[in-house]
Amino acid sequence: MQDLKITLKFCHWCSEYYVKSHASSHLKSLTHKKKSQTEIEPGVYMVKSAFNEKISTYRFMPQTEGIHINIEVFLAQMKEKLRKLVTTQVQKNSIKLNLELFGSYAVLSNSTETDEDIDENGFKQQVKSFNSRYEIVTISSDFDAIYSKFIDILKTKSETFQDKDSGWHLITFLYLEASLVTFNPLKAGTFIRTPQDIARKQAIVNVQNDDNECFRWAILSSLHPVRKNPNRVSNYRKYYDELNFDNITFPVSLSGIRRFENQNDCSINVFGLEKKKKKKSGQIKHEVVGPYYHTANKKEKHINLLYLQTDGIPDGHYCWISNISRLVNAQMSKNGHKRFICDGCLVSFSKEDGLKTHLERGDCAKVCTVLPKEEEKYLCFTDYHKSYTVPFTIYADFETVLKPIHGCSSDPTNKYTTNSHVHQPHSFCYYVKCAFDDSLSFLRQYRGKDCARIFVKWLTEDARKLYADYFKDVVPMKPLSEEEMLRHESATDCFICGEPFPSPLDNSLESQNMCKVRDHDHILGTYRGAAHMSCNLNYKLPNFIPVLFHNASHYDMHLFVQELAAQLKSIDVIAQNKEKYISVSAKVSVDDGETPPDIDNEWIDGHHEGLDQGAEDADDDDEYVKAMTTNKKYISLRFLDSFRFMACSLDTLAKNLEPHQFVATRKVFQSSEHFDLMMKKGVFPYEYVDSYEKLEDTVELPSREHFYSSLTETAISEEDYTYAVKVWNAFKCRTLAEYSDIYLKTDVVLLADVFEAFRKVCQDTYQLDPCQFYTLPGLSWAAMMKYTKVKLELLTDVDMLHFIRRSIRGGVAGCIQRHATANNPYMPAKELLDEDFAHLSYRPEEDIRYLLYLDANNLYGSAMSQYLPHSNFKWLSPDEIANFDITQQQCSNPNSDVGYILEVDMTYGQELHDLHDELPFCPENITPPIEGKRQVKLIPNLFNKNKYVLHYRNLYQAIQHGLKVDKIHRILSFNQSNWLQPYIDLNTKRRQAAKNAFEKDMYKLLVNAIFGKCMEAVEKHLNIRLVTRWKNYTKSRGAESLIASPHFHSLSIFNENFVAIQLHKPKVFFNKPVYIGFSVLDISKTTMYSFHYDYIKKLYGNNNAKLLYTDTDSLIYSIKTDDVYADIKSNISKFDTSNYKPDNPYGIPLVNKAVLGCFKDEANGRPMLEFLGLRSKLYDYVLADNTVVKKAKGIKKCVTKRLHHNAYRNCLFNKKIVLCKQSIFKSIKHVIHTQVVNKVGLSWQDDKRFILPDGIHTLSWGNYRINEGQ
Repeated sequence: MQDLKITLKFCHWCSEYYVKSHASSHLKSLTHKKKSQTEIEPGVYMVKSAFNEKISTYRFMPQTEGIHINIEVFLAQMKEKLRKLVTTQVQKNSIKLNLELFGSYAVLSNSTETDEDIDENGFKQQVKSFNSRYEIVTISSDFDAIYSKFIDILKTKSETFQDKDSGWHLITFLYLEASLVTFNPLKAGTFIRTPQDIARKQAIVNVQNDDNECFRWAILSSLHPVRKNPNRVSNYRKYYDELNFDNITFPVSLSGIRRFENQNDCSINVFGLEKKKKKKSGQIKHEVVGPYYHTANKKEKHINLLYLQTDGIPDGHYCWISNISRLVNAQMSKNGHKRFICDGCLVSFSKEDGLKTHLERGDCAKVCTVLPKEEEKYLCFTDYHKSYTVPFTIYADFETVLKPIHGCSSDPTNKYTTNSHVHQPHSFCYYVKCAFDDSLSFLRQYRGKDCARIFVKWLTEDARKLYADYFKDVVPMKPLSEEEMLRHESATDCFICGEPFPSPLDNSLESQNMCKVRDHDHILGTYRGAAHMSCNLNYKLPNFIPVLFHNASHYDMHLFVQELAAQLKSIDVIAQNKEKYISVSAKVSVDDGETPPDIDNEWIDGHHEGLDQGAEDADDDDEYVKAMTTNKKYISLRFLDSFRFMACSLDTLAKNLEPHQFVATRKVFQSSEHFDLMMKKGVFPYEYVDSYEKLEDTVELPSREHFYSSLTETAISEEDYTYAVKVWNAFKCRTLAEYSDIYLKTDVVLLADVFEAFRKVCQDTYQLDPCQFYTLPGLSWAAMMKYTKVKLELLTDVDMLHFIRRSIRGGVAGCIQRHATANNPYMPAKELLDEDFAHLSYRPEEDIRYLLYLDANNLYGSAMSQYLPHSNFKWLSPDEIANFDITQQQCSNPNSDVGYILEVDMTYGQELHDLHDELPFCPENITPPIEGKRQVKLIPNLFNKNKYVLHYRNLYQAIQHGLKVDKIHRILSFNQSNWLQPYIDLNTKRRQAAKNAFEKDMYKLLVNAIFGKCMEAVEKHLNIRLVTRWKNYTKSRGAESLIASPHFHSLSIFNENFVAIQLHKPKVFFNKPVYIGFSVLDISKTTMYSFHYDYIKKLYGNNNAKLLYTDTDSLIYSIKTDDVYADIKSNISKFDTSNYKPDNPYGIPLVNKAVLGCFKDEANGRPMLEFLGLRSKLYDYVLADNTVVKKAKGIKKCVTKRLHHNAYRNCLFNKKIVLCKQSIFKSIKHVIHTQVVNKVGLSWQDDKRFILPDGIHTLSWGNYRINEGQ
């Protein structure tokens, strides 16, 4: 591979590839000029920097031309130049160093298409990169050792990539990038007093030193404990020189501990403290978090230290944790009993054996793991304030110029990704909707190159005005009318929460908080109803204004977030990664001269992780928002993505509205002519507008061909173009800029009308305002908890938590038989089929066979309607396990009040292999047993099961079909009921009555969202901070402080004064009922397996019904029978036939519409002719009406649409990989680009099953026939 001729040249200056023969034009291109970097010295370039080069990234080029395939030799060329740079930096400050290695890789392309990204030798090339973690480098660091460590990491990652991505080979390493981040490490020196609440636990020895060597004294106090006055230095002076502190600088930083461990026979963990304010008393308490430092090698002599910090002092103070159990017990439990603590994650156990097992299983997460305390373990709905209708909501949109990028061959980090356009905003519009008085609603619009700056400026001004007029002062309650007085006196239940008022004779404190009071509207002063005092206090004006864009996360947020940070400084994000945000919140100061207050850094460290992917349980009702509500010195602008609530195009959503629902549209477009035109989304020639000047210079509507979209690969229809002409003429547009203004304004008011209609549906159905939430899943979870009034017990036993979490398995997907054709009398005659499908007509001389694609109606909704766990989780004792009969009532009754999760060993007998090969029971997350494979996948297999954890219903089903249980290791019992069914039924009925596709999908998503919420992996939630300053500002932490934090993970530079910093979380709070998600997944599998084995196989026999493909809730069969449609009619109770034509030729009645768990014919009664399957989510099939349904995961629908059926056939039978090009929008450092991506669309390779020599038939892994070579 190293001899492969490279036909594309890499430009060291701008990091772009270009064709060798086009070198001259490349050097003149705008891309080259714009992206060329500063050369620091020969071969070293400054790529990017921030905060006056305190954060910098440098690129190191090889010193010699040619091919570089030996990683050690390649990196050796950069070593001395990097050493020189690092040495210069550490003379000023310690740094954190990260390396990223870039290489060019190639794979032989089997594509028959002409492709500019494939070189003359038929190879496609791609640049890949591999990075290291950040390493701390100080003036005393061993650079050679650090560099060697980097080489090992990068070498391993490079080799692993080639192993797992079959066919990829290294052509050459290209360059190395080094990120150098100025780092002022946390140090510990002189004495700091132990907080009183910590000192009272008598678990800390805090030596009162007067020098900067507290680390030494803390270690010595551990090695030589004394009973009397252990805090005196004099007790340890005689041991001063017994430890090796060579080359260790005092005060000792956290980064210096590793050197101490290497030089001494002991290991160390360091923990910190987090301030917490008690909700009721307001008293400050401290909780242990961390570890800030966790030893890589625990030694026989292990020491736990506590790192104390105090405001105003840069250095901290180490002290010895003499009893970690006593130190953390109170924050884990209030029972006061001795606990055994894991000093890696601070999880506690009642018995020492529990701790031992925890460590043996590798369950320690090396971060403070928090479980609910006994008194906090029940989860129920309390967010009644989210019923409050947010008074003002802003709907907004931007329009952009798509400026072409000329001369650009590819992206430097991915040669098969070409940036074709950069998106530059040219105008915005927003509509302020008032919920209580529509006459107060208004629209603002602006066009200009500085529109992002003006947008933030105007939005800030409007927020301040709205605050001053409506939020700042509470309007007193107006006198009640006689009718209101009577209604108040007669009220027996709180109108907010629906719970009754206590008896007037009950004088308890709890009853006083629940006493009846008058609640009134703080803006209008009107009486709302009788409420509990506590409910009344929480039912306040929200101190934020939602700003909604449709598709904000992927598009609009990128257009203004840098300007938002520049103007408002104090912004917070709920992030999916450093550049993609679910929400952005910006605090607007509402009093001149006032600085928006911030929450203490300690609070942020402990709570920021709650603002996660849809974690609505951590927003308005936490201390952060309470602080905002109480101290009304600022108001927040909360930017949200309406697409996360309504996952549908604005065009489709607008079509679903009734005329009376176009309220904002009618307000803005008041004339009948204009209003009638504006009740639908317009069209715009996005790609035609490639400059600001073109907007003004174009004085007539561009021709229809200029409306073509490369993103969707479609042109607009004649009807849509005629509509555009009508709009141009009706509004007397003189330029394309004026037409753009109308188009933008229409989009905004349509979004307002669509979302307001959605709000009304949610408020009528669930009595909750979507504007109080971040996403649809959060809304649905709250609606479910409110509607069912369920009380869910959270797991407080870490063994139970890991027992379930480790055993969560998603939906089964796989291609079992990769090709099949049908042959039955319902197939059309040859002359009715397209030429490509003529061979698929009915052949009377052959056996009759049907292809049938069945899909289970809302499979997860069906599972959630059944009995699910909710409380009383207990481990069965050894005696109870010994007497447990898995074949009797305990496991056979799905509706028992008590359920079980079991850990068992099972034998999958060889006699079952042929019967179960298509769909083996008990799928596992395993690595395919192929040499070089490393990726874990969910694979149904025929191997024996060892310590397999499953729901009791799945175990009973497996036993009924022949699997043998050899041993039961553990059983977890719980109470269960169908507590979730009322909510599922509510949404199912709504779905059945839905008038359009959006509503149908919405109610289904509302159900499935419940499953997703209880499956949230809280440990994966990101803690991202956007910073605009190097130093701390008031109480806002700057980049310097965050980088110095022991929780620092990585960063991304957007511009000189705008950086995203990712932090490790100081603790993980497991507060999700994961047992629900586990049970839903397992129970849903029983539905699919039961249909397959107990209906299909039982009806037709093993040899006459062959499973071709399955994917979670779908099954594709090849069935030998006289008339499969007659069979459906005979067993109609199992099928939803509502999608069949009323006059279908089978005489099948239309029944069971959207009934949960019923199976629906995905072909709508049209006979399937042929199926071609490549692997999971990659298949196509042909229908009798010449329709070809194609699926290709990762490929856009418009691209999949143009794939030909023969491409799937060629891929399968001739093993030809098919490349697909598609255009996407991609944000790079918050600058949006149109990218043309060339990627593998179709591949014949599949490792989930063993493929037999014919390439069509497969076997499950573990099948005895594999070893026999059959």
